[in-house]
Amino acid sequence: MATTKVTKKEIVRVLRSEDRTEIFKLFKRINGYIDRHDILNFIKRYAPTQKIERGAWDMVYKTRKYFVEDCYKGKHGYFEPLRKHYIVEYLKDQINSKIDNYTKVPIYGNSGLYFCSMVYGHQDYNKWRAIDIKNNERFCELVISVAHKHFSY
Repeated sequence: MATTKVTKKEIVRVLRSEDRTEIFKLFKRINGYIDRHDILNFIKRYAPTQKIERGAWDMVYKTRKYFVEDCYKGKHGYFEPLRKHYIVEYLKDQINSKIDNYTKVPIYGNSGLYFCSMVYGHQDYNKWRAIDIKNNERFCELVISVAHKHFSY
């Protein structure tokens, strides 16, 4: 696959913008493929400041639009529609990843939907509460049905 030559000045300009999309596009233009781990190393290698170097992991692996911290704070600190979108994206990641003891699947709790290990269930010390079931019954049913379709638990 053909790669494009890019100057270090252009790389630094794009990294200073801290725009995820532009960084990913630049990496694809240089290398011809996208791999998050390689992009992380790329950012750390060419980071013009320590702030950008320290924030490289967040830039590559966290999608900031799902974590609204400045405005729209809801009961759990997130604007609810964005929280649902984050849950769907997390479920997609779990479906597309290799199934092992660390794979998290959604299960019902007393009053919430949890993501925990298929093996340990509610005994999983690393489970997390995704969303309240109250006022989200249909959404929780859909998440559980999609999980049952892809995982046998």
